[in-house]
Amino acid sequence: MRSRLLVLCPCCLVFSLYVQSPATSAQNFPLRVTTRLVQVDVVVQDKKGQPITDLKQEDFEVTDQGKPQKISVFAIESNQKAIGRAGPLPPNTFSNLPSRQGASQNLTVILFDTLNTGVIDQVNAKREVLRFLQQIQPQDRVAIYGLGAQLRVVHDFTGSAEALARAIGYYKARLSPEHVSSLPPAEDNTAGLSGPELAIIQAMDAFLNASNQLVGNYYIERRMAITLQALEAISGHVAALPGRKGLVWISGGFPFTYGNERFQVNQANVGVKNFADDLKRTAQAITNANVAIYPVDARALMSASTVNPSSSAEGSGRPARRPSLADTQVADDVLASHSTMQDLADKTGGRAIWGTGDVEGAIRRTIDDSRLTYALGYYPSDIKLDGKFRTIKVAVKRPGVQLRYRHGYYALPDEPMDDAHRQDAINTAARSPLDATGVGFVAKFSKPGESASMRQIDIDVDTSSLALEQKQDVWSGGLDVVFAQLDGVGNVVGSIGRLVPIRLNAAERERLLSDGLVLNAPLEIQPKCAQVRIIIRDAKSGAIGTVTAPLK
Repeated sequence: MRSRLLVLCPCCLVFSLYVQSPATSAQNFPLRVTTRLVQVDVVVQDKKGQPITDLKQEDFEVTDQGKPQKISVFAIESNQKAIGRAGPLPPNTFSNLPSRQGASQNLTVILFDTLNTGVIDQVNAKREVLRFLQQIQPQDRVAIYGLGAQLRVVHDFTGSAEALARAIGYYKARLSPEHVSSLPPAEDNTAGLSGPELAIIQAMDAFLNASNQLVGNYYIERRMAITLQALEAISGHVAALPGRKGLVWISGGFPFTYGNERFQVNQANVGVKNFADDLKRTAQAITNANVAIYPVDARALMSASTVNPSSSAEGSGRPARRPSLADTQVADDVLASHSTMQDLADKTGGRAIWGTGDVEGAIRRTIDDSRLTYALGYYPSDIKLDGKFRTIKVAVKRPGVQLRYRHGYYALPDEPMDDAHRQDAINTAARSPLDATGVGFVAKFSKPGESASMRQIDIDVDTSSLALEQKQDVWSGGLDVVFAQLDGVGNVVGSIGRLVPIRLNAAERERLLSDGLVLNAPLEIQPKCAQVRIIIRDAKSGAIGTVTAPLK
């Protein structure tokens, strides 16, 4: 989808906002409290890897920065359970609510990364994924996404092995120009040269290497930007779905570091611009969505010589050679990638897998971890929003158990609410290939009269998505609502939106809690419009929900 600025225009769009009657209310949820609750999903298994199912709240102990915390929320979640369907939606009605999707409580996403992976490794990984799909069970809810020049949906969540295998069968290996162009330069071939000839070749090589480094940095930056946008889009897509979400990220390269105190590109990628703000936003999205990352190195089994090329002649009968620049950069990239993989896994509660090529086993372990999890929630007693990493430790009062959980979180302040950040968030949501679920709603389209270009849109907002601020006896908040009109290939051909303020007294708030909230607005459809994406952003929390509706 091409980037185009979506402008909130407060004068051009008129909404009717009302509390609907109980007879037509789609949801009866409490409003979301704006207090900071930290949730930790804990996988507890015995020594054989089987889930332990009989633990109670009092069996757990949680510390935050070494200080004991009171567990305020406790729940047991299983992939054997599914959120009940609310029945099929009426014609011309669309929703991003989990209850409309029949989702299980624990989900698995397979991210097939062709952007950062060589073609041969893509082929091997695809074969492993197809082998795994032969073992999928009906209760396993799996989605497959592809990451190339942009994120695309290969198949969304399903328990059908046949549907997933058919979808990935059509997904072809892709030569990634971003990956090829950011590889280290070719091996030094100056052996046997000396004197002036060697000096000329070395000077030319130095010039070409410097030029290639600039080109390589450009493509590394593209890989970084596309990768981070994809992780943020996936997190936004599953944010409102309950339970633990496992993300199996199959890739041949992880070009950034997810450290304790700061965010940065890998040390091997010197000269690349600072992505600190993008990484912080992505890290927060991953944390908020309760996603556990299982990074899998798609590269073939690596010997010691791959990481330490100076030892490659040992036992071979050949004289050892001095490592070339290419050798050194490859080794640095491998080590940096593995460090990133381990950090991603530890900090999100997943597992890192490299050196085995066992993609099939990695996906199976991800689903096994989702069979049963314990959701623990607490309110930190002394949290400081300084952006630093806060360490979480969980213990169970039972010997011989293995625990898997995210080891902490970044204490990031709330998203800025200025116009620039609002517009950036809305534009990101408009470009995303996945609908976001941070604000849940149902949208119904109808034709109000004879005009073929007019639509009446009724939006039933899930009140649990609203974050209202209380001052004395008044609860206030707001919703940014944008209608982006897209053509058949996803280009924006028109957009309009505005901020809808919410201000309630005690009686109005109680009525909202019991009866729900509906927005009405007319929309004139542009001639080239093939689908309408509705974007709703909570003005207090920054949470975003989107629904994409094809026109009929």
